[in-house]
Amino acid sequence: MDDTIERFINDKEFDEVSEKVRCSNVLTVPTKIPEEKLKAIGSIIARFQRLELTIMDFIHYLIDSDINNKPITYILLARTPFKKLIEILASLSIKQSYDEQENLKFLLTKANRAEEIRNAIVHSVWSWGIRSKIKINKQKQLVFESENLTADTLERVADKIYKLDVAFNNLLMKLLHLD
Repeated sequence: MDDTIERFINDKEFDEVSEKVRCSNVLTVPTKIPEEKLKAIGSIIARFQRLELTIMDFIHYLIDSDINNKPITYILLARTPFKKLIEILASLSIKQSYDEQENLKFLLTKANRAEEIRNAIVHSVWSWGIRSKIKINKQKQLVFESENLTADTLERVADKIYKLDVAFNNLLMKLLHLD
């Protein structure tokens, strides 16, 4: 990201504007999230992104076994939503008569569920360490969700996503006859 991060962190203009707009009589909203929860949320994000890359690799090797063509696959899939990657992998595995259909189908279902959970965690507000979300249901009514997920629960989600990635990798190794 070249120097984008450093420019973001060291933005003096932001510091000045932030100081100008500060009100002395406004209560500060406490949003201190326990470190262990932040670490677990970060693990979920990082492990899920790794799972997504593994699924893209799987798609590539069902299409083309030449590792030199991988960048082409990544160009084609780079902006593809996760659910579509799952659909593509499922379709290609059927088209290519992949041997491990039953296991792959099970893992694809689990991957869809992992994405739903990851999205709920990532796209929520975390104040005081509690996950909160405001949504609109099918009847167009506001729905307030709130739950206190423990750091242990979040870490177990991250671990399950990691194990899901390992399982996809194992199936990929079987596809490549490297098991």
